[in-house]
Amino acid sequence: WPRSTVEELARFLGDTRPAVQERAITELARRGLPSIATLRGVLKNDRAVAARRNAVWSLTRIDHELAREAVRQALSDRQDE
Repeated sequence: WPRSTVEELARFLGDTRPAVQERAITELARRGLPSIATLRGVLKNDRAVAARRNAVWSLTRIDHELAREAVRQALSDRQDE
């Protein structure tokens, strides 16, 4: 996990295993600012609702204005699971 890129970690956000999802959420949040652009990409482009939801969870754990802005934009996602 520590050697994975943020792009590699982001792919685990939609994994079927909850423990893998949580680990990816935590690691992306721990990396902070470098994760934000990738997480925004997940919000914009990923078709999996779980991946987008987990991207939001990661962003809520990052104390930065860009992360908060991305979360606000995600609130307009109308697709339910």
